[in-house]
Amino acid sequence: MSDSEYYYNYFRRKYYDSCNQINNCQHQIYNLNYQRPRVVNRINQLNAEIRNVQFAISGLHNAILREGSINSKLTAVANKTTQASDNFREMVRIGGINNKNLTDVFSSETAKTKNALNRVWNTLKSKKNSLNAKLTNLQAELRRANSNLQNINSSIRQYNANLSYWRGQKYNNYCNMEYYRRKMMQEAYSY
Repeated sequence: MSDSEYYYNYFRRKYYDSCNQINNCQHQIYNLNYQRPRVVNRINQLNAEIRNVQFAISGLHNAILREGSINSKLTAVANKTTQASDNFREMVRIGGINNKNLTDVFSSETAKTKNALNRVWNTLKSKKNSLNAKLTNLQAELRRANSNLQNINSSIRQYNANLSYWRGQKYNNYCNMEYYRRKMMQEAYSY
């Protein structure tokens, strides 16, 4: 085997290797471009869910802030009931009629109302805590999705750079292969 034939075969193998590398890069780029829209859609979904959860948390927070105001109003009603009971007791005593203690009459209702309100506040606080946990999970998933998207974009850039490199190698190997093919042809005709 002549040197020209050896180098022709060498550059021919390198040429086909470059073709395989180009096909591999194109295949990887295609796969990454196929994955990218799904990741972008998931990021958009997560952003929408996060906004909705934040809006719900804000509403619950505003409702929970009213707890003190409503409890103070309930206490004011209880105090006014006690005052009214005292006034009624005094009026009944003066009139000589059997006394009915209004505080006793309405205390059961006041206690039920207070218990119902406490259940409402506890439910709202529980819902807010579960939404806060959900928000934390959604934000973590969003960070992972954004990281995944950055990795996909980075890989696409890398494969495009590799593709450019292998196209250059393919061209160079083709030129070298042709050079040694012509040289082999010249050697064959010179004998």
